Amino acid sequence: MANEIISIHIGGAGCRIGLSFWDLLRRESGLDTQGKPTGEISTKASETLFQETGFGAKVPRSLFVDLDPRTINEVKQHEMGALFHEDYLVSGDSGTGGVYARGYEQGKKVIDTVFDKIRKIEDNCDSIQGFMIFMSTGGGTGAGLGALILEQLRQKYLKIPRLVFAVYPSALEANATSPYNSLMSSHKLLRDADMTVVLENSTFKYLRDSHSQQINENNKIACIISDVTAPIRDQNGAYKSIRELIDNLVPFPRFSFMLAVHEAIDSSRFGADNSAQRLSESAFDPRDFIASIPDFNWDTDKYLGMDFIFWGNLNTEAINSAMTWFNLKYAGQFKHWFPGQIRSSLHSSVRPVFDHVDREDATVTILGNNSGIMKFFDTNVIQPAKLIRTSGAYLHQYYEAGMVAKDFDDAFENFNFLLKDYSDATTPAVDEKEEEKE
Repeated sequence: MANEIISIHIGGAGCRIGLSFWDLLRRESGLDTQGKPTGEISTKASETLFQETGFGAKVPRSLFVDLDPRTINEVKQHEMGALFHEDYLVSGDSGTGGVYARGYEQGKKVIDTVFDKIRKIEDNCDSIQGFMIFMSTGGGTGAGLGALILEQLRQKYLKIPRLVFAVYPSALEANATSPYNSLMSSHKLLRDADMTVVLENSTFKYLRDSHSQQINENNKIACIISDVTAPIRDQNGAYKSIRELIDNLVPFPRFSFMLAVHEAIDSSRFGADNSAQRLSESAFDPRDFIASIPDFNWDTDKYLGMDFIFWGNLNTEAINSAMTWFNLKYAGQFKHWFPGQIRSSLHSSVRPVFDHVDREDATVTILGNNSGIMKFFDTNVIQPAKLIRTSGAYLHQYYEAGMVAKDFDDAFENFNFLLKDYSDATTPAVDEKEEEKE
C-alpha cells in the first residue's frame, strides 16, 4: 500500500509553485524532466507522489487547474511540461479579473471536469492518504475556485485530510481586491481545510529583479513543501502520514493555520551540535517567520504544536541535543496543557538546490501552531478588508457575481469568533496564574 498523496495546483500562483515543487521533487527522486530515471530511486518516495507510466517514466499524481488558459499553456510549454500528464492540465476559457466571487461562480463550469480527473488519478492509487492543495488567497482563481474545490473535496472525500499551502499577499503589496479575496478564502479554509500553512509574499526577499524574485520565492516555497512531505515519503520521520502530521499540530479543528520557518546554515562553520541549535532557535525569531507577526509577544503568543524537519549535514545526536535544549529554554512559550512532544525528523542527505536557495549544507523547516497568527490575519486580511468595505469600493463586482452583503458579514464574524477562541485557549486560567505567583 503506497498511501498516495494527490496534489492540486490552483490558479496562477498554485501552478507556478507546482512547477518549482515538482522540479525539486523529481531531482530528489532521481528523475529527469520527462520522468525518466537518472539514477537510484527510493520506491516509497516515488510511489507516494509519483505514478509509473507504461513506458517506465514517473509522472506526478497531480492536477493543474486555472480558469485562465494562459497559465495552463505556460505549464505545457515549460521545461518541466513533459513531466506532467496532459490529461491532468485543466483550464477554463477566461480569467476572473482578480475577483473571488467570479472564481467561485466560473469555477462551476469546470468543477465536474476537475473531479473527473481526480477520480482518474484515484483509480491509479492503492489508498489515498491525503490531498495537498497549492493556491493563493489574493487572486480570483486561487481564492474563488480554490474555495469551491476544497468545499467539494470535503463533501466527496470527507475522511481524507486536506493540507493547504496558501500564499497570502502582504497588507502593503495587496492589489485592489485581494483583501476581499483573502478574507473570503480564509473564511472557507477554516471550514474546509484540515490544516493551512500560511506563506506571506513579502517575507521572501532575495533578488531585486521582480521576475527572478518571483521564481526564487516559488523555489523557496517548494523547499518548504518538500520538507513537510519528506518524513511521509521516506517513512523514517516523526510522522508517516498527512493525518498524523495534522493530528500533532491541530489541537482543535479551528486552530488550523500554521506558521512556517525555513532556515539554512553552513554546518562547517559551527559544527553539527551548534548548527542544530542555531537552526532550532529560528522558531522564536519573528524575523524568520514566513508570515509577518506585528508585535510578536513572547508572553502571550503561545505555541500549541511544533514539528522540526532537518536536512543535510547533521546527525541524530545533534538533533536530540538541540531538542532537549530547546524544550528547556523555551518551555514557557508553550501552553500549559501542551504535551511537550515537539517532534523532529532528520533527512541526512544534502538535497539538490535551486539557484540562490539553500546553498548551505544544513536546513530546517519548522511548522508551528502559534496563537500570534491572529495578528497576521488582523493586519493583512481583516483590517484591509474592513477599510475598503467601508468605502464601498469594488463591492459591486462581488455582488454581480452572486455574493451578498451577508457573505462578508459572516466572514468577519467567523474571524471574530476565532480570535476569541485563541484568546480563551491561551489566556492563563485563574489557578494557573496562582501557580505562576507561587
